Amino acid sequence: MSDNLYPSDGLDQVLAWLRAVNPTDLNLAKHVDPRTRAKRETSFGVYNATSDPRHEVASVRDYPNETSGVPQWLCESPKTIRLVRLGAVPLSSWLISIDRETDWFTLADKHFELQLENPYTRLISPTMMREAVTQAHCRGAEVVTHAELSPGRDQGTVSCGLAALYISSDHDPTLILDVAEIFGGIVPEPMTGPNTVPARHAATDPDRVYFGWEWFSMFWPDAPYSFGPSTG
Repeated sequence: MSDNLYPSDGLDQVLAWLRAVNPTDLNLAKHVDPRTRAKRETSFGVYNATSDPRHEVASVRDYPNETSGVPQWLCESPKTIRLVRLGAVPLSSWLISIDRETDWFTLADKHFELQLENPYTRLISPTMMREAVTQAHCRGAEVVTHAELSPGRDQGTVSCGLAALYISSDHDPTLILDVAEIFGGIVPEPMTGPNTVPARHAATDPDRVYFGWEWFSMFWPDAPYSFGPSTG
């Protein structure tokens, strides 16, 4: 079905505003590309169903309404959801979830329409991430997962982009080396303190030491993924 059959006056108004106020410093082609129109329609619906226009912060912690286009089981599953809100830009993503409770791998096993992927590199697969998370949990470590949710490639599917994993190593420093081996020898620097991503959003102890594999901030040779996720 053509994307032109999904009209949205609200989305068109936002895109027109973007053209007017950002004539030079915004890649408008990425936002008006007809190939992404259907995704942006559903995302705009999620945005309107979960956001409060009085909020002007970059992200608002909230739960989506199942009538917004997000499946009911997905609305009920994540414990910590951050709505993607970057001003008035209609992104193709629905939500960002950063938490330590949602098991995306188990959810994907239960719901075939949930498609796990790494949107930033093909070199680190969801299978590798599953192995790392399983090993960390078996050894008593805390895992915080950064997932980016958006409409899937096929109608009715949901893409879950696993953008980062944060694993604590306080009681078992050898765990990080074992996980690094799964990820091809990649050992990131330790992160600690209340300003780290897991501490701000999901950690039980803000001073806990984590090692973060942040695929979105690492350079990968398998272009075009080395510069961020595709929105097409």
